[in-house]
Amino acid sequence: MSTRANDLIVKYLYDELSDKEKKEFEAQLKVDPELRESVHLLSSIVGQVDEIGEHLKPDDSTIDKILDFSKNYKPKKPPKKRDS
Repeated sequence: MSTRANDLIVKYLYDELSDKEKKEFEAQLKVDPELRESVHLLSSIVGQVDEIGEHLKPDDSTIDKILDFSKNYKPKKPPKKRDS
């Protein structure tokens, strides 16, 4: 499978193709069993990655704490150099 085909599959799975590209891709899916198999495999992988990502996602309170910290953070000034 070419890099272009893989790019198209990923864009198809994430609904990033134009209407024209999507129609052309789906027409190719009907006649290309290797492409169908690749779409099925990558779709399964995307689903697994999305599922894992949901488990690793921080809760809203953690995100709020990080944002609050970053808004209020003031870096310390470096110490002045002494002349030797």
